[in-house]
Amino acid sequence: MAQLPAHTATAPGLAEEFVTAATAAGVEPPFVERYLRHVDETVLQERSPEQLVAMATTHRRVAARRAPDETIVEIVDGVLHVVTADRPFLVDSVLGELGVEGVAVALLIHPLFAVRRDDDGTLVEVVDRDPRSGHTDPHLHDESRIRIEFADRVDVSLLRERVVEVVDAVAATVDDWDAMKAATLEAAAFPEGGRGIGSEQSRGAAAEFLHWLGDDHFTFIGSRDHVVDEDATVTPIPGSGLGMLRSDSTAESITPLGELARPHRPRDELPVHRQVACRAAGPPGHPPRPRRRAVHR
Repeated sequence: MAQLPAHTATAPGLAEEFVTAATAAGVEPPFVERYLRHVDETVLQERSPEQLVAMATTHRRVAARRAPDETIVEIVDGVLHVVTADRPFLVDSVLGELGVEGVAVALLIHPLFAVRRDDDGTLVEVVDRDPRSGHTDPHLHDESRIRIEFADRVDVSLLRERVVEVVDAVAATVDDWDAMKAATLEAAAFPEGGRGIGSEQSRGAAAEFLHWLGDDHFTFIGSRDHVVDEDATVTPIPGSGLGMLRSDSTAESITPLGELARPHRPRDELPVHRQVACRAAGPPGHPPRPRRRAVHR
């Protein structure tokens, strides 16, 4: 039978009380144990078994139905609950947004689950295994759940909206990750092939830099293509956006290029600029800061 994490064994009788509370709540003890597995010992000791079980069962109710690719963000009793597909950058991105909004976090729990759902998205089973250990079962879905308790009162409706935007942006970024890296390498092929402006040395340096970017030195969060006209007017190519810049209207509001101050060139030498928003790898918890660069080709 599942026990509380090993670091709680110093509290006599707690494991037995925990199992009793889970059973009384009608939930499997292994599920609650996995939900609480990485929670700090101090938090576990400060709360009763019934309170700990209630934390897990509330999140399970929020996750009761979820369609493929759907992100659920709900505020229950002043606590933020997120249910979404497991992806990198989720926790750092959510914490970064809360920091921007000036919201202090009192407690964060981030359990991962492998689950089965029926055709309607109804939760059927929570499998007692680490979803990141790898599996080949096509009917298992890897899900990330985030529970955040706030240190102070917050505007929960506004905060929910902001967190939904952040989680959706993370989803778009991760899902388009390979395509954005491929676009960077595609752009590098032009100066390598002798196309573009500048000397042979400068084109070689540009290609080398683009390969360096694609070698996991930057986290790309969006890209789209633009055409630069003879009068230096920059026009986005509809439908070319990836990641956070999938939507043309969103892309323009995030990273408008405006006009480029450069000499006129014949039309057959005009470049297409790939605009890439990216973040240098840095300490966890720091929100991404979009930057712009123009890749000539």
